[in-house]
Amino acid sequence: MTMLLHVGRHNSVFGRSKDRMTGHPPYSSDLAPNDFYLFSRVKNKFVVNVFRAAETVDAFEMHVLEIPQSEWKKCYKNRSQCMQKCIDFHVGYFEKQ
Repeated sequence: MTMLLHVGRHNSVFGRSKDRMTGHPPYSSDLAPNDFYLFSRVKNKFVVNVFRAAETVDAFEMHVLEIPQSEWKKCYKNRSQCMQKCIDFHVGYFEKQ
């Protein structure tokens, strides 16, 4: 398995595994497919930058839990397939959005 990482603090955790890591430019459009709408769905529900009350955190958690598990699985499956295409074809941008 190959992991694309560009966050330094995660390297120490994944560096101990047998997985191979490869570089990845931050904000790469090739790995931001439309199926990541799930995150904007959650973000748009809560327009606050900081959760100051336990009730807000609970409401956020409930909203995330309302998203069906099948949607999360589909989202990550599609992302994994897109990453694999980028690796296989050695391209910086693969799919048109």
